[in-house]
Order: sequence, then structure tokens, then C-alpha cells
Amino acid sequence: MIQGTVMAFGTKRMANMTFTNGNKQISLTIDNGTMPEEEDNVMTRADLRLFSGKEDVTSSFFGGSTFDIVRGDVDNMAKAMTWLQRSEWGMEKS
Repeated sequence: MIQGTVMAFGTKRMANMTFTNGNKQISLTIDNGTMPEEEDNVMTRADLRLFSGKEDVTSSFFGGSTFDIVRGDVDNMAKAMTWLQRSEWGMEKS
């Protein structure tokens, strides 16, 4: 299942999309960061998180510490989609 939401706080814009397969979920957040008001329609900063049930397993899969940001780029999204589609439980890196 794919779902999305959009939020606005003044000039700050944010969109969140979730991709769900069973109890696994990718959360992709895109925002306009601290862009000047005249450029606030373009959202270019993206990061993603992986969840197994309610547990954030992003660092288990991508490495790094619990609160490290994983950039939402094409390569990371491809790795995350591969993880989402795996049927075995393992969290090993791709």
C-alpha cells in the first residue's frame, strides 16, 4: 500500500509517503528545508526511514547510529524497496 500526506507551516512545506508491505514500511519525507519564500514550492530535501512493525530498523539496514539521516536518493530508495520486498526476516545489508 502507498499512502501520502502533505503539510504546510507558513512557508515550510512537507510531504510524507509511506510504502507498506505486511509489517514492513518505508517512510519517505520530502521538504523545502530553509528555502527562501520565493522558492518554497520546490521540495528537494528528502530522507527515509525503515520500520519493521513499530521498530525503526533504518540503522540496522543502512548502518550508522540510530538517529543518522538516510538521504532519500535513487540508490537508497532502490535498496529500501529491495528490503521492503524481502519475505525473510533478516536485516542484513544489501
